[in-house]
Amino acid sequence: MKQVKMPFDGKVIETVTGEDGKPWISVRSVCQAIGIDVENQRRKLQADERFMCGAITAHDAIGRSQEMFCIPLEQLNGWLFSIQPGRVREDIRPNLIRYQRECFEVLYNHFMPNGVQDLQPLMDSITSLNQKFDTMHEEVRNFGSIAAAIFGDDKDEIESLILQVAKAYNVSGSEVWQYIQERGNVASYKRQNKVIMNELRILLDRGLRNLSEGKVGNLYGRN
Repeated sequence: MKQVKMPFDGKVIETVTGEDGKPWISVRSVCQAIGIDVENQRRKLQADERFMCGAITAHDAIGRSQEMFCIPLEQLNGWLFSIQPGRVREDIRPNLIRYQRECFEVLYNHFMPNGVQDLQPLMDSITSLNQKFDTMHEEVRNFGSIAAAIFGDDKDEIESLILQVAKAYNVSGSEVWQYIQERGNVASYKRQNKVIMNELRILLDRGLRNLSEGKVGNLYGRN
């Protein structure tokens, strides 16, 4: 692989073309160009699984081999974004902020070449998601109101019975509640607490009897 040096803002950036034809950028040369600590950035990149950095051996213009710690060009913007301006020296900060702003502009031009027109599909997606969340929240609020109307003062006892039945049948509490709803259509009425508790106690008795016989019963079956 051949090492190529490119001028960059009065400094030099070293690049390497990998065997797959993709360009890699020397981390050291970028750090030196913007004036940040090389070793700190190397350690950070190696510890971050999002970046696919590695050592690459390349040859310079006169054939000498040199090992460089590189980052894929496609991840360069992400790396520059991750550097906090407040954590670099004050004299370095303006350069870093300028480079990051240039990255913002490049990404904007790539993903939104038509400007605000490209924003509409994104806004439509956000609106659709918000509508789905609103519907989900409304369903949760409605269920809370139904449960309060059904359970009332018996809420704690019913919830305790549901948990006991769930444990006896090795199922979730939501599965037990679904079974009760199917059996008595309790969600359609405001006051069926006694029916609910009676059904749960029958289930619990049957489940505990099965456990004493060394088997786990089925909510919908006799055994």
